[in-house]
Amino acid sequence: MGAGHQFEIEAMRDKKNSLHPAWSAVGCFTLVGLTTLGYFLADWFIGENLQKGWIPIPREWAWPAQSPYLLVKLGAAFFVFLIGSTLFSIVYTLINPPKPGKFDVTDPSIFPPPPRHRK
Repeated sequence: MGAGHQFEIEAMRDKKNSLHPAWSAVGCFTLVGLTTLGYFLADWFIGENLQKGWIPIPREWAWPAQSPYLLVKLGAAFFVFLIGSTLFSIVYTLINPPKPGKFDVTDPSIFPPPPRHRK
């Protein structure tokens, strides 16, 4: 009962400290969902911008012909991803604030000064 018992205890300990699958889904949504949302928002914005002329976008950026303004769409998708993940992190931190760790000093006035060594 020596080696097998030790393996069982380590496996239980590893399972206890593992990440819950729901957080993997949230991370997947943040990465894939926000980037896709940014791409479609950029597509909508470029269509509206061509009609209403809010921001002048050079016609040279309308390449490749199969997907006009591809670099603009990818840049907007990246920008939406950055803003969305930042907002998601802020909301998560407000809902679930970080707790002090085992070795964090929260109030230095409660600790006594280090002992003096006398000769």
